[in-house]
Amino acid sequence: MQAQRIHLIIVSVTDDYSLSEGFQYNLQTVANNAELIASHTCMELSLYHITGAEVNATNIYKRIDSLQTDYEDVLWFYYAGHGINYAKNRWPSLLIGNQEQNPNLIDIYESLSKKPNRLVLVFGDCCNHYLNDAPEELHQPNIGNENSLLEANYGIDQLELLFRLSKGHIISTASHQGNIAYTSNEAGGLFTNSFTNTFYDLWASTSTHSGGWKSVMSEVSELTRLSAKVMGKKQQSQFFMDIEYCKE
Repeated sequence: MQAQRIHLIIVSVTDDYSLSEGFQYNLQTVANNAELIASHTCMELSLYHITGAEVNATNIYKRIDSLQTDYEDVLWFYYAGHGINYAKNRWPSLLIGNQEQNPNLIDIYESLSKKPNRLVLVFGDCCNHYLNDAPEELHQPNIGNENSLLEANYGIDQLELLFRLSKGHIISTASHQGNIAYTSNEAGGLFTNSFTNTFYDLWASTSTHSGGWKSVMSEVSELTRLSAKVMGKKQQSQFFMDIEYCKE
């Protein structure tokens, strides 16, 4: 198989003390997860951090523009911090400046998708509530498209299916439009923690199955909901994906 590389950009406003201490735990966890995934799938890993005072739209786009990528690479963007919804779409904007300087997650996706890639992942562990309104109960359906080649890959290692044989894109955020994302000092963001637990289940599993990204992201969404329920809160992650599975 061709040499493949994961390019992971981790962005977090680490000098904002209004954020939970658990966000620091999340950042290291995401980096560790990427290292394990790369090692397990025999992929290379390029890891980039944008934190603290360096977090602004200019630096984010500079980092994306500077990526040296190939058409077999995975481009992965992870943001942990404050988010806001300006009612442009169902996705939050990164709250890292004034309204004109806050990129929407769709803007991030579009910039990444211009680079040569096989798979683009854009994840935001942040709130998605409106600027002036109180959070509201607004549920939109998750959308996941997967092609029929998934069944042809039945029985292969799950992480290889997800990261070596997947083509397309996934955008996912910690909460639905109009809602808050919660964190804890012990576990960090509920969304990131649910994502990690879902992947740990894959690593720990002694059996393989034909489930792809749609089953993974649906599990993350359900775990996020259950974690919030334990805290007496309401939160459920959302995702949009369009994925094809290549043959080995």
